[in-house]
Amino acid sequence: MEVSNAENLIADRVYSNKNVREKLTNKKIQVIIPKKKNFIDSKNDGFDIHVYKIRHLIENLFARLKQFRSIATRYDKSNNNFASMV
Repeated sequence: MEVSNAENLIADRVYSNKNVREKLTNKKIQVIIPKKKNFIDSKNDGFDIHVYKIRHLIENLFARLKQFRSIATRYDKSNNNFASMV
């Protein structure tokens, strides 16, 4: 049995299908997923563009952390490339 305290689910268009939306609304989770261009029902009830934009900031944070990982593990083998990353 799954126990979740989630109130919102923020995802990209890949997860915009009818089954996912129905399961989440049955669990009373607000769906913040933009609909695909070819989606038949054009309504996008409950979609909050401002909350969705925050998702972009979180993705940028993880991209930045990956850069620090490359410095910590020293992926760049040459001294010049490593010094330029630092």
